[in-house]
Amino acid sequence: MLGVGYNTFLKKMDSPGLFTVNELITLAELIGVEEDLLIILAKEEAKQLRKKRKK
Repeated sequence: MLGVGYNTFLKKMDSPGLFTVNELITLAELIGVEEDLLIILAKEEAKQLRKKRKK
């Protein structure tokens, strides 16, 4: 449904910044939440991962 393989999906779940905007919109539709919610969540997770990697 997202057009990515299982392993790729797991990798993106581990690093949400890897999701494309289109994938986040599709995922939001599939799970029934506002697309902005997933976009904001992915953005915040990506920021947190960047901070951890810089240390």
